[in-house]
Amino acid sequence: MKLSKRIASLAVVAVLGMAGYSIMTLFVRLAGRSGNGATYQVLAVSATIVAIFAIAVVAWRGELKTLLFELETPPLLWAIAGGIALTVAVSSLFHALSLGPAN
Repeated sequence: MKLSKRIASLAVVAVLGMAGYSIMTLFVRLAGRSGNGATYQVLAVSATIVAIFAIAVVAWRGELKTLLFELETPPLLWAIAGGIALTVAVSSLFHALSLGPAN
């Protein structure tokens, strides 16, 4: 793949990710309007969907066997650290959204 096509592809994926996070924030706010602690229920449902989708993508790409049998390799340990950081970030975002408007 040519470098210019790869950069364009990466830009499309980055914009898609930013749009997804923006829409997710809107949906969390809409779910939280019910007033019965729905924000953390949305977090649980959202995290479950992300986990299922991620495992499906790994399986579809034929990398599930590698993932299961290389649990102690350094790249996987870095992935676990990234997952912990992502958990803190997303949980903090959901908590902030549950507190109400920022202004």
